[in-house]
Amino acid sequence: MKRILTILASVAMVMAAVSCEEQTDSATLSLDRPLYFLVPGTPMTLDVVASSAPTSDLTVGLAFTGTAVMDEDYTVSSAVAVIPAGELKGTVEITPSAEFDPAKEIVVTMTLPAGYTLGRTKTAVITYGSSEQVVYNFATGASDVVGSYKIEVSFEGVESEGSWRATKDMQIPYTITPLDGASASQIVADEQYFTIAAGDYKAYLTVRPGKDYDNSKFEVALDADQLFIEGENKTITLNVRGIVELSDLVGTWEFAEVLDLEEIEFWYMDYEDDPDLLPTHNEGFKFTISENGGKYKFTPSGEGDWMKYFRESEISYCAPVNMCANGFATGDYTSSEINMFVSESEGVLSCELTYFSLSSVNRSFDNESESLGTGAIAINYDADGNLLVHLKDYDEPPFGFMWWDGFEGEMFGFVSRFTKEQ
Repeated sequence: MKRILTILASVAMVMAAVSCEEQTDSATLSLDRPLYFLVPGTPMTLDVVASSAPTSDLTVGLAFTGTAVMDEDYTVSSAVAVIPAGELKGTVEITPSAEFDPAKEIVVTMTLPAGYTLGRTKTAVITYGSSEQVVYNFATGASDVVGSYKIEVSFEGVESEGSWRATKDMQIPYTITPLDGASASQIVADEQYFTIAAGDYKAYLTVRPGKDYDNSKFEVALDADQLFIEGENKTITLNVRGIVELSDLVGTWEFAEVLDLEEIEFWYMDYEDDPDLLPTHNEGFKFTISENGGKYKFTPSGEGDWMKYFRESEISYCAPVNMCANGFATGDYTSSEINMFVSESEGVLSCELTYFSLSSVNRSFDNESESLGTGAIAINYDADGNLLVHLKDYDEPPFGFMWWDGFEGEMFGFVSRFTKEQ
């Protein structure tokens, strides 16, 4: 196991042992995190945090041990942290030498003054992170959370740029801040840290809906020290929606547009397919979803190419099918997929989809040779609450002859926006 993970495990055991002790109502003291990364020759700060502000200056002793040697491998501004009266934080500056050995680490242990009990972290490990400063960017600035959602952060060296790679496993603290009255219980994170694997330049964290969410918004940010520099996407805003509820779809929805239609037609023409044959002429097409006795019915109406596919049918949840390349299931009925046409139109990285089965569709997409069977669609919301409907399952159609090699999510989904009739 990587040395850094062993260090974290040791710190975790100390924290767990402390948490099992009987707690009092007295104020607590804690180091602000169990793990720091440093850049040789670059000062970094370590904070001691109190749960309540002292009435007079509070001095907290710090012991510096580990394989690195003080005054040889690094220097400290003080062996104590002073929390000024009325404040919650005291700071010590640690400066590693320019030749700091990557194999070494500094271990900082806090000594509790009388009248204080231990908070989360008594011991912190300071270890080598990278030989240069690193810029980070979240892969997108905003996303829905439907099932599980994998947040991605990429890292690039200031000097090495795209060739930067982590030399060891790196765990990076983060914060999740509720927005607009959201509650912390409405989102759940699988891990305490973003993790960059050794040899990689990306870190990941998986989150999922928590309790009683209702379009609850959160901002996720790295709790980065001097090692990391904020990039253009320094945070990500998450909207915890959960799955698209059938009860929320009850009503009549009217076709508005095919997303990124010009680009879709260009791709088909590039393969010498006739774009006029594509099922993109749907002005006047509508569908209605109604409920009776806990069952839901899908009823198409009006005119347009989608009348060649849809039939009156029951609609219910189903497992993801025919996902776009690199798509993956995030729940029993949900997926995360990248669709280039949706990304171009909506400015989002991925589609967080909910899948629905239709008990009857015309799988031939041709009224002249009707072939009834089950079908599937996927739905997500746009930024204004309109529906984006993705076709997901039919047989070889009378269009896209040069593209067809079985159903392909991007080229045969014809993602379309629908607005609700008032």
